[in-house]
Amino acid sequence: VEAMIETVRELGPYIVIAPGIALPHAAPDAGVIEPSLALITLNPPVEFGNPDNDPVSLVIAFASPDKSTHMQALRELAMILSDAGNRQRLKSARTEAEILGVMCSIPSAQEKAENGEGG
Repeated sequence: VEAMIETVRELGPYIVIAPGIALPHAAPDAGVIEPSLALITLNPPVEFGNPDNDPVSLVIAFASPDKSTHMQALRELAMILSDAGNRQRLKSARTEAEILGVMCSIPSAQEKAENGEGG
């Protein structure tokens, strides 16, 4: 977490990737031990300093122990967040089951490979 905060201090609010959505992440060389993901909704929304995408109401933080896992997590999050319905469901989710329902809505690269779909 400290590495994420320091990076934002240095680079600014680049983590605010879309209107209302922040995606902080720790690089694999930041001492990450295992893949991790945390999701929080902010009510009221918070200004991060990004004039195009503030205020933020959905924060999804993730960390990966290696570059391959990091890139896969980014790809899968991008696929999930590219759908407006998914974004809205995440913002309004109130239970772990609702969040997991959205986060598990796309097949992982491993599942695609096992099904012969490439990846």
